[in-house]
Amino acid sequence: MIIEKKLEGFNNKLKFDKLNYPQCSCGKCPRFYWNMLNIGSRGSGKTYTICQMIKHYEKNKIMKDATEYKLRTHLISPTIQANEIYQSLDSLDMTKDAHDDYSDSLLLNIIDDIKAEKKEYDKYLLYKIYYLKFIKTPENKLDRLYDENPEIFNLLEEYDYIHPKDFKHELPKLNIIILDDLLGSDAFNKKTKSVLTNAMIKNRHVGICFAILVQSIRAVPKNIRLNCSVFQLASFKNKKVILEDIYEEVSNVIDIKQFEELYDHATAKPFGSLIIDTTGSEKRFLSNLDSVLTVVNSKKKSP
Repeated sequence: MIIEKKLEGFNNKLKFDKLNYPQCSCGKCPRFYWNMLNIGSRGSGKTYTICQMIKHYEKNKIMKDATEYKLRTHLISPTIQANEIYQSLDSLDMTKDAHDDYSDSLLLNIIDDIKAEKKEYDKYLLYKIYYLKFIKTPENKLDRLYDENPEIFNLLEEYDYIHPKDFKHELPKLNIIILDDLLGSDAFNKKTKSVLTNAMIKNRHVGICFAILVQSIRAVPKNIRLNCSVFQLASFKNKKVILEDIYEEVSNVIDIKQFEELYDHATAKPFGSLIIDTTGSEKRFLSNLDSVLTVVNSKKKSP
């Protein structure tokens, strides 16, 4: 027999603010900011799926606090010319944001550009706060305000005390970086300080979603796989390697036999794939992007 006795002082409810990121207005797709690993053999539909997903975001409003955010897609792939489907994306500027050769410096430059855009917008928000504080401060207290908060006046002077509505600014975009067919490149090196791994860990802070499209899961370092929250498993001849490696992501909600059953069902159709979405409060299994899958245990009733 086990006796359990509650200890006082450990039943206080913790209060905290939930992270507030822009989200698709449909409320049915993976929640930002995700990292996605698309695994499938050539011609299995990986590229089509990620383009379909991004097209969905383009057609539905991405909102936060009644403000709409625009999408910007970046592509790094040596097979750009062979994948014309990428040209269907309105958020991808093929002349500016499509690159056919990966390097750590290229990825860092893209991230620095994203950070700079966010920094400029944060500067505008800070200017609004400082301007309002300056306007509301009585004239006889401005000297004291200057002594205590000189940074307020430094920023206001930088822009000649213009009204915030005249402050030129642009809302930072929500960024998706696609890494397609990069096995063997520096993107997937096994160094401890991998540029890509570090960027994926910090993706939420910068406002980036990564989509990694590969043909072999074994070639993707474990630390990169561990930082993914959405998985697409397309059809494979040898499914054992895929199922066993990804199963640990869902082992707390489904057994391996049910997991294999879901995979077989989703990939039975042409270009079919099983998608695992762990971005919400509950893990979801999808057939492609348009159907939710549920395993129903059939038990015979006792006579």
